[in-house]
Amino acid sequence: MPGEVICPAAAPPEGESLKFRVVRGGREVEAFLIRFEGEHRAFLNLCSHLPLPLDSSDNDFFTLGRQYLICKTHGAVYGPADGCCVSGPGSGRPLKPVRIVVDSEFVRLHGE
Repeated sequence: MPGEVICPAAAPPEGESLKFRVVRGGREVEAFLIRFEGEHRAFLNLCSHLPLPLDSSDNDFFTLGRQYLICKTHGAVYGPADGCCVSGPGSGRPLKPVRIVVDSEFVRLHGE
């Protein structure tokens, strides 16, 4: 729901992720929150190539070097700052962003 708290503003640590649920099209779907270069970003947990979760249920969305997000099923690689596909299947199709608001205490869903 808009304004719902996802986590404290200090979470997740840099290069880590946190899953949460959002409502899209009248149904609840999985999303994930990351912190990359000090900024929080959130996306639906769906590969742009085929609508399957990126993380294969282990809550780890980053490549080994923690520089990109990766779909562990298809190998599509995404830029964590904007969700744009930079290589692999799905090139040119970005991850679907989830709008968030970060204040001094919490990360919340944007009140759309």
